[in-house]
Amino acid sequence: MCSNPDDPTIYKSNGDVLRLLGDQDGKAIDAYSHAIAYGENSVDTYYFRGLIYEKIQNYQNAFSDYCTVLQIDQNHQAAQQAKLRVESKIVQPQTGPWQKIKSLLKLFS
Repeated sequence: MCSNPDDPTIYKSNGDVLRLLGDQDGKAIDAYSHAIAYGENSVDTYYFRGLIYEKIQNYQNAFSDYCTVLQIDQNHQAAQQAKLRVESKIVQPQTGPWQKIKSLLKLFS
């Protein structure tokens, strides 16, 4: 029996195995991302990809995945806790156009 290379469950399963190996973070993210691209929109796919993003300190992507989990299942307690955990780690930029605008606004207040 041949498997379909576009089957999202294969990519999700590969992501699960790679995540459990522990030292294959980039490959696991790629596998989960492929699963999502091919239509695998399960809570676990986003949640586990979010965990890996958080592990490698990519907090913005982790936050996004946790928010997606909560859009699918608003009662997912682990995602609720994870979202709060990474939300506090997302650093707002201190430079750039918005910071300059803030400085200019202070001049007029």
